[in-house]
Amino acid sequence: MAECNCEDRVRELTNLLESMRAERKCSITLGTAAKGGEIKVYFDPLNPSEAMEIITNAYDIFADMKIQDSRIREGMKGL
Repeated sequence: MAECNCEDRVRELTNLLESMRAERKCSITLGTAAKGGEIKVYFDPLNPSEAMEIITNAYDIFADMKIQDSRIREGMKGL
């Protein structure tokens, strides 16, 4: 079995993220830091269908995170 070179993998992933950042020049922020957290979503405004998919997916994930956070906080009240 071949050994994984972690430094090469990190470099590869960093390059991938940098290229994605170059393509996705605009961003929006969902949520607020003071009210349970926020996430920043990057998208390419010149590709509206992909932008809508990215934003919708991010919103869905963010909503699920808020629900899980509420469940955990409710469960901790009885401790």
